[in-house]
Amino acid sequence: MGGPTYSAFGNGISHLIKPSDQVIAVKVATTFGGIVGLAFRIKDELGGVDWKIVGKVDKPDDYVGIKLLKPQNGPYISGLLLGLDACKVVSIQLVEKLGDASAVDRPRSSGQQHVWHPAPPQPDVVTVFTPTVDAEPAFILNMDFGGPSGSLLPLLTRVAIFYDDLNYTVKGLGFYYTDGTEREFGFREVLTNCRHRDTALEMSLPIDGPAGERIIGLSHIAMHRWSFKIITSFGGTTKKIEPMVDPEGPEMKTLVLHHGEAVTGFLAHVRMIPLDGSLVSLGLVHLDHLDSSQPKSPSTALNCYKGHQGPSNFVCLNDVKRVGISCGREGRSRRPEHVSGFRFEFWDKSPPVYIGQWFKEIGHLDVCEDERLISFTFWNEGVGYAYHHGRSAKYSGVRIEKSGPEPNAVEVHPGPHANMHESCYTENRFERLDSLIWDVFHSHDTTNLVAKPTPLAKKCLSTKSHIREGVCTKSDKIFWEIEDGKGGWTSVSQIAAFFNPNTKGLCGMEFTYRDNQIRRGGYTEGAKTIFKVKRYEKVTGAFIRSTTTNVSGDILDVSSENGDGLQWSEGS
Repeated sequence: MGGPTYSAFGNGISHLIKPSDQVIAVKVATTFGGIVGLAFRIKDELGGVDWKIVGKVDKPDDYVGIKLLKPQNGPYISGLLLGLDACKVVSIQLVEKLGDASAVDRPRSSGQQHVWHPAPPQPDVVTVFTPTVDAEPAFILNMDFGGPSGSLLPLLTRVAIFYDDLNYTVKGLGFYYTDGTEREFGFREVLTNCRHRDTALEMSLPIDGPAGERIIGLSHIAMHRWSFKIITSFGGTTKKIEPMVDPEGPEMKTLVLHHGEAVTGFLAHVRMIPLDGSLVSLGLVHLDHLDSSQPKSPSTALNCYKGHQGPSNFVCLNDVKRVGISCGREGRSRRPEHVSGFRFEFWDKSPPVYIGQWFKEIGHLDVCEDERLISFTFWNEGVGYAYHHGRSAKYSGVRIEKSGPEPNAVEVHPGPHANMHESCYTENRFERLDSLIWDVFHSHDTTNLVAKPTPLAKKCLSTKSHIREGVCTKSDKIFWEIEDGKGGWTSVSQIAAFFNPNTKGLCGMEFTYRDNQIRRGGYTEGAKTIFKVKRYEKVTGAFIRSTTTNVSGDILDVSSENGDGLQWSEGS
């Protein structure tokens, strides 16, 4: 670069470039407003090579991309052409000497003008872009989850999707390994319609890297950027993980490696709008040789298909071997004082299932093969009262119970325990817990356990779903015949029906039994109507009828064994 030269940047740092030094490459850090850092690769007169850095180039901040500029017409760079606005550098071009003539570096070939975050791909990999991305410069997230030469692939156990369910966009991906390593790419910040800043939700998918499972491709739908699937191979089989996607849809764009190469990274084209940062399209990175860590003999594991329906997670409670409980994490959508999700393992060796959001395990329950899960209890701050649908908040504690001898439960309270609303789902001799649904939203979590009937599933009064969703209750199931604690049974002697003061509809019931036990379901405060069951009568059935003018204006009919119809509504 001629005589002695100083390189400097906005932070006041300067470096001397001697006349004998050769600049053989320049690394540029750039973002929305312009250039924020430069790094000069210097070769001295003794042949030593070093970087001289001004600004911030290593470990760039969000929305800062890295571009490596190398000379195209000779071994070194002669100078730089800087594009300026009123107060900063906004573009850089290289000047090279070719014989006695100077020339600005020639345009690069297609696909070479991208700006990378956090760094460009390693030289020993092959990149596969969609045609639209490869044709023009773009800001690309280089999601290198495989590590050098794919060394991290045998350790990969979980992939997390960072998504914004308010704007229906994927914001990034996280990758987690058996040795505790975490590699996370993208942006978690979400901007709501009210200009409020929130944090993206995180959904987890299992990957059995230690057993040889490898990602071989992905698909996405351009019209819904949050819809895509990850395709893996497990020996001779393929697993598809499909969040909210129709795999047969004509709009599906698929990239799959068919020759045994393991994917070591994703290339995400980012929408470069401040506070957006959503992923527009995805490409692949794979090694330019076959993955030596892949097992030589195919696995006998069956194909597995698992999916998430947006913010909802679903798990069947059959053959559960272990349940892990996660709390939140600082800087995430759930904090350390929240119960954020579960991880289920199974005796049939099917892949684990994550529901809710998984960050850090704080407790677990082991389940033997002849045992089953029989109860879930959640604690959260109560919001509102009956018929207020926004009452569910984030969970501060949970208790999970199983059948079998004690110790048969795990209970954790990362958050406050006192004065919390308690929601309990417990099986009984008429029902068994069948599945668990966990709905995740930015402001709150909701759970619902689905039960399946046993052969004794009679004489059970359970509120309909539109009532259950609107009441604050510990349990929504009550029975007109229960155990009396002495080895026998006792039947209901009095039924009280409670009515919502605003909607006039049935909102709760209270059963009093002949041995003076009391059971309640729904919201049991305020106006009520009482019916007494005579000694010679026995309740045999019930149904709820809604009025045509108000879906909450319920009328309950109860029939007794002697055939008399019992009907009441508020004020009757």
